[in-house]
Amino acid sequence: MTLSRGRGSARATSYAAGWLRLALAGVFVVAMTACSTPEAAPEPPPDPPPTSSSASTTPAPTPEEAAAKAALAAFAEFFRVGEAYGQAPGARDWEPEINQYSTGSAAAGRRQAIADYVELGIRQVGESTVEPQVTGVDLAAPAGPTVSIKACYDRSTSELVFAQTGVPIKPPGAPDELDRFWWLVTVVQMPGQPWLVSVVDPQIDSAC
Repeated sequence: MTLSRGRGSARATSYAAGWLRLALAGVFVVAMTACSTPEAAPEPPPDPPPTSSSASTTPAPTPEEAAAKAALAAFAEFFRVGEAYGQAPGARDWEPEINQYSTGSAAAGRRQAIADYVELGIRQVGESTVEPQVTGVDLAAPAGPTVSIKACYDRSTSELVFAQTGVPIKPPGAPDELDRFWWLVTVVQMPGQPWLVSVVDPQIDSAC
């Protein structure tokens, strides 16, 4: 009986030791698993708030700036028409375009120039140029909003010739004239009308 109890005690001791080893192994595996679990990646920072576009928006032009821009555009078209009829004065009726961009003495001067070109049989060859700059804006002028322009007119690359022969109308030995001189220009906006060139005053003795 004593031997039997010894064998049973030894067997129990062996079972207990085996269970302890298994338990410890389980704790070790759980601990390793817990230690080897990767940490979650940090969340990216939130996107910055959109920048307001108001800071980069170009400010609206003042009434004076808008008037100056419109007057320069009208003068550019007025000059373009002058170059066109100068090269072909009898090609068509220029009256609609004259009235579209000019009024007053400026329009009358255009009409007279065309009549003279046709009567004398002359035309322009080459192209002249002009460099305008605004010198004043008066939105309260009696005749209506008015813009004053000083323009440097350059005719050095153009010439008037007799249309049939191509001979320059300037006779040999004639006194030299300035190729570049100032124009004093007035552009107005009368009620219910667009901006129109009303005055062109060539300063033929004032070089630019």
